[in-house]
Amino acid sequence: MKEFKRVLAVFAHPDDEVFGPGGTLALMAQQGEVKIICVTDGVDTRRREELRTSAKILSVKEVVFLDYADGSLNHAVYHQVAKEITEYVKQWQPEVLLTFEPRGISGHLDHIAVAMITAYVFRENKQIKELWYFAELEYRFERAFKNKYFIYFPPGYRKEEMNKVVDTTSVYATQVKAMMAHETQRKDALQIMAQRTLLPKREYFLVKKRK
Repeated sequence: MKEFKRVLAVFAHPDDEVFGPGGTLALMAQQGEVKIICVTDGVDTRRREELRTSAKILSVKEVVFLDYADGSLNHAVYHQVAKEITEYVKQWQPEVLLTFEPRGISGHLDHIAVAMITAYVFRENKQIKELWYFAELEYRFERAFKNKYFIYFPPGYRKEEMNKVVDTTSVYATQVKAMMAHETQRKDALQIMAQRTLLPKREYFLVKKRK
């Protein structure tokens, strides 16, 4: 994997960082500095500390909370969220932004909003070299979360649609430890681990490079 000095990952909720591309973040943190912006703090106030603990395990340098309410990311706040992320980008000058793919992995509207806002920040800040959209293979987790609270779970992407695959085998134990730091989300963590146990340890991305 190409080395980057500064990577900024933008997510909607505590746990998105490790239930998603946690292995990749851990590998990137071995090579340079990784920071996380978490736009909401989740429903439970304990989730802030869980994210800080998870980030420490992954060797993430800093976590920034924007303090929006879970489920509140709609058109009324898009521009303000983009402004706050942009201010941080200008201060820290990351080479890479990392976020959800445009359908938000699970179809969660907060995820979709964050993906869209992060894409806008990438477009408007020419110093950022690459935008990494974390994506899942088609139907990989749809069955695991069927009939939970998602009204529609997008099918994911075909392997040939991905243009970046990261082997996370070497940091999988670290990722599991970070997942379990999210104690209020333990049921989801165990469900995701059950799905991943027998699968190759790979994380998939749609990477957009600056033209």
